[in-house]
Amino acid sequence: MASGRIKGNAFREFLVWFETRSGSQALERAWRELPPELGADLDSARPALGVLPSSWYPMGTVHGLLDSLTGGFTEAERQRFAEEAAAATISSMMRGLQKAAFSLLVSPRRYPKIINTLWRMNYDTGSVRVVEHSTTCHEGVISGWTGHHPLICRINHLSKLHMYPVMGCKDVRVEITTCLTRGDADCRSFVRWC
Repeated sequence: MASGRIKGNAFREFLVWFETRSGSQALERAWRELPPELGADLDSARPALGVLPSSWYPMGTVHGLLDSLTGGFTEAERQRFAEEAAAATISSMMRGLQKAAFSLLVSPRRYPKIINTLWRMNYDTGSVRVVEHSTTCHEGVISGWTGHHPLICRINHLSKLHMYPVMGCKDVRVEITTCLTRGDADCRSFVRWC
């Protein structure tokens, strides 16, 4: 069982996107499949299962929901789902003032210095380090994340496809190179841009 918690802000945006994409019945069905102790913090009668942006939720609950939502997916379907989820979640979180503040305050040079602060705004375990290999290449390393889930990990890495353009980067590409799911010691991805 996963330990740790996730902040409701990104979790809620994901659930709103999923409800729009697949319908509230699909989300309610996934909630019903959770063991009662995992679903206790959620409310199936409310939009996005009642998840509040400022509250923290157990990673076990999130894992159970994701496993239910994507059960039976092929690898290609999981990849497409993660790509869509990353795009929708970052797009929702990077609106208006948040987007303006991010683009003004964060650059590819500053990003490595603040990534752990951004991580801690969403997860209460693990740490992130960004290695600058060149002026157009970063390597992100997530370690010590007891709340790891393969789909959340993939969404986190793919979200860089949408965060780096806000920093002014063009032609952003992400290559996931290691993951705890594969038995690796940590989770890593390279981000390259023009």
